[in-house]
This record gives sequence, structure tokens and C-alpha cells, in this order.
Amino acid sequence: MTLNKYEIFLKVAEIGNITKTAEILHYTQAGISHAIVALEKETGFSLFIRSNSGVELTERVCE
Repeated sequence: MTLNKYEIFLKVAEIGNITKTAEILHYTQAGISHAIVALEKETGFSLFIRSNSGVELTERVCE
């Protein structure tokens, strides 16, 4: 993966959808999800609230 997980995080936050982010960045949805999960493990908390309609930042990220 040439984009690092921080760049992926920013793009997912901007777009609000993991699948659409994967399409734009030319990665699989699983690859984007894996990068987000790795970053969540690194930070120790969830970064996004996930739903069928997409994702949004958690309040903790917005603080």
C-alpha cells in the first residue's frame, strides 16, 4: 500500500464512505478497512461510526 494509513484516514473522513474511498484511491474496500483498523489500534479508540449509509468521525476525533 503506497498511501499511508493517515492519508487514507483523511480521505475516508472527507468522503464519508469506505467503498467510495477505495474506488477513488484504487484499493480494495478490505485494504482501506484494514488501514483504518490499524490506525484505530494505534490510537486506542474508534475513529469512525460505521453505518449502512457510510461513516462519520467519532466525537473523540472531533475534540
